[in-house]
Amino acid sequence: MTAEPAAQTGPAAPRTMLDAEELEAYLRGRAAPVSRLDGLDGYLTAVLIGPKFLDPRIWLGDLLGDHALLAAESTREHRAVQAVADHHNRLSETMAQFPV
Repeated sequence: MTAEPAAQTGPAAPRTMLDAEELEAYLRGRAAPVSRLDGLDGYLTAVLIGPKFLDPRIWLGDLLGDHALLAAESTREHRAVQAVADHHNRLSETMAQFPV
């Protein structure tokens, strides 16, 4: 009978983005144009369907602050940027799959 190798119990990988609850708390804690996830959906929908392309550095900066775009990796600000970008990408993909 051979022994099973022990499970590795090294440090967990750092999370790359805020979860939905953390993102909403982050938005509420700033003077952002939106403070809830349903507001974020509307904001991102406007960005996606607007009459012209908006550079993400502009709308992300307006939404989260310019400092968030320069935040060091694994900081709360960086994780917020990643969460909003992920939310944007999922919404964009959904809109592309189910056009009205």
